[in-house]
Amino acid sequence: MRIAHIFALLVCLFSATQAQSAFTVSISSDTVAVGAPAQLNVTITSDAPGGELLDVFGLELRIARVSGTGELRFTDPQSSAELLSSKYVFGADSVNAANPGVSSVLITTNTTTNDTYLGGDGTMSGSGATVGTNPRLLAVLDLDTSSTVAGDKYQISVIGSAFTFFYDPALNPVDSSAGTGTLDIRASGVTPTPAPAGAVLALTGAAFWGAVRRFRSRAISTV
Repeated sequence: MRIAHIFALLVCLFSATQAQSAFTVSISSDTVAVGAPAQLNVTITSDAPGGELLDVFGLELRIARVSGTGELRFTDPQSSAELLSSKYVFGADSVNAANPGVSSVLITTNTTTNDTYLGGDGTMSGSGATVGTNPRLLAVLDLDTSSTVAGDKYQISVIGSAFTFFYDPALNPVDSSAGTGTLDIRASGVTPTPAPAGAVLALTGAAFWGAVRRFRSRAISTV
């Protein structure tokens, strides 16, 4: 019954009254090469004294190109790598972890191909998990960069829709605020940056002085 309840919540539309923010959702940022696999982490914290209990959550995330000409996509299907992390918010009490053959993520298209992520999870026990000031992992986002172009910049944001929600064990809605993550695309292959001339001289001098000290040490020991 608990599993059916959770999945029903994840596919239904929810509306919540705005209140003071208790959860803050953050998305990491990174720089990767064109065509390289990319992952960003979605984490959650709470500003409530003593933390806040989270029992069910849903997320709608969207990719938007800030600059460039390419196209970044959510990988379909997602790897659900968060379930293997010790920092995952629900740990071993996860409905998703208990049902590995059932996908809880839908990748769909809003403006560009596979630019929208819909997903969520809940606890098996119904007891919730405490979220405090230390970030807890909500999702690991797998991103497909095969259609991007070097120099592109993308923003990944939480969408304030009916698919983004947070509930405590009594299924009371908990308000939230969210930041955005960015992914910068560089050319595949990195040209090493030459060391400044002063640094090269310093390293050469250090090597030379080391050789002198070893030579002197051997010379003294033979006297």
